[in-house]
Amino acid sequence: MFVLEKDNHVIDCGNETKHLRIKAEERNVLYHYCSIDSLKSILNEKRLLLKCLNDYSEKGEYEKFGISNDYSKSIFISCFSSNGFFYKFWRYFADDSKGVKLEFGVKDAFHKEVFDFTKMAEAFIENGEVKYEFGFSISEQINNSRLSCDPNFFTKPIVDIILTDAIYRKNLKKPILKYRNFEYLNLSEISRQVVDNYKWQDESRIIGILRTTETKVLEDISYIKMPLDFRNTKMYIKFGKRVSKVDRDEIINIINHLKKEGNYLINYS
Repeated sequence: MFVLEKDNHVIDCGNETKHLRIKAEERNVLYHYCSIDSLKSILNEKRLLLKCLNDYSEKGEYEKFGISNDYSKSIFISCFSSNGFFYKFWRYFADDSKGVKLEFGVKDAFHKEVFDFTKMAEAFIENGEVKYEFGFSISEQINNSRLSCDPNFFTKPIVDIILTDAIYRKNLKKPILKYRNFEYLNLSEISRQVVDNYKWQDESRIIGILRTTETKVLEDISYIKMPLDFRNTKMYIKFGKRVSKVDRDEIINIINHLKKEGNYLINYS
């Protein structure tokens, strides 16, 4: 985390989770389990859904630990795993094997390759209406030698996208950094920590944070859909053993249609 002093001098206050971002960015494969309906949306819309942190409830309520409701409205998350071979994923995230496993293969950092920079992020309110369109910027840890922000479209706000592994803790820490008798919200800790019970998930996360340099009043956003680039990222679809023939055939038809549109790197089994 960095603190900007009044004289514009930047002070590095340390970042104990920096290694989590580096590990995630170095991976060439990530997995995502979902239902058939979610896959249809991903393929038909060519977009990935990031859910608002403020909408996490019940078992996910701990995600908001130490974060005010006002700020949690600006944070959006999509979950992946570096482990694509554990049976529990099928039960909990792929509709009890009636869904799919998506395997994404990349050459560079996942969040740099998977998104389509010619399009904007779409922000949806609770009723499913697209209310806003935002530009987005990719924050990278491995090649980050300076503080920068270079969004594909300049909007107010923009969505700042990072990729990080989760950190698993028995006792969660408030994401607070103390500096010169002041307390700051530590962006390096937000939405990184997960309770120990879920350590088996080996989770990596795409985190989107709305940022702006001026006051902007927005309606509450339920989720953001980021544009995907299937021409740049390999996606392999593994059908669950309980997927119906009707659903399987429908997905295959969508894939074949997409391949006629362009050179999309999508395969299945």
